Amino acid sequence: MSQIEYKGCKIPPDLYYDIENQVWYKLEPDDIVRVGATDIGQTRAGRMVNVRIKAVGKHAPKGKPIASLESGKWAGPIPAAIEEKVVERNEELFDTPDPKLFQKP
Repeated sequence: MSQIEYKGCKIPPDLYYDIENQVWYKLEPDDIVRVGATDIGQTRAGRMVNVRIKAVGKHAPKGKPIASLESGKWAGPIPAAIEEKVVERNEELFDTPDPKLFQKP
């Protein structure tokens, strides 16, 4: 299946989506789940100004925040889709919340 584009926003077919929260999840080897903000959600939110992600080693029960994002138009949590433990986080997001960094599945 090829990538879909909707109003200039990319929708890769190999991701699972939480449409209500504008979050994607990608299953990786070794039971790791990569999490990011959807292209559509980022487009609607605008430029990110603050990013907070739980520290490596921290647990998050299903439905509880694993991160929070803040833009000029929106602020809110990124909920855990399953019970999770943070094993790695993208440290580049803390220096410059560049939208392209949120889209890397």
